Amino acid sequence: MSFIPPEKFRLYKKGETNPVAEGVSPLAITGIAANTDVLAGDFTVTGVATVDGVEKESDHVDVPAFKTLPIVVTGITLDKTELALKVGETATLTPTVMPENATNKAYRFSSEDAAIGTITPVQGKVTGVSEGITKLVGTTEDGNFTAECTLTVSAAE
Repeated sequence: MSFIPPEKFRLYKKGETNPVAEGVSPLAITGIAANTDVLAGDFTVTGVATVDGVEKESDHVDVPAFKTLPIVVTGITLDKTELALKVGETATLTPTVMPENATNKAYRFSSEDAAIGTITPVQGKVTGVSEGITKLVGTTEDGNFTAECTLTVSAAE
């Protein structure tokens, strides 16, 4: 008996008869959420070769356990790039982490000079503390992307 190398592969979800993917290695599996653990045996693979003009499929082999890749953050924006408050006034900054379906959308806010203006780390509540100008920065946990808002605080009337 001679070995015939496969021309392509077929990937099956456990218990199903129609392949979820077919082609040469590596095969892409769609429909599994990002950052998901997949157990060994949830998928099987076969090799396919043409013998005497007829497609022949090998026995099914369990695919080892794997984890799908996370969807990484590509950036962050803030709903305001400039903000003017009087001492004691408050406002809220709202971030948008991109892409919308990123796996880890966590972020934190900070103020370059808390003596002029403060911002809560997650809620984005800004408070004018004393006269001056400072930068408020939103930073993503994934990738450390940043976006800035210039805060100008003037005297209360």
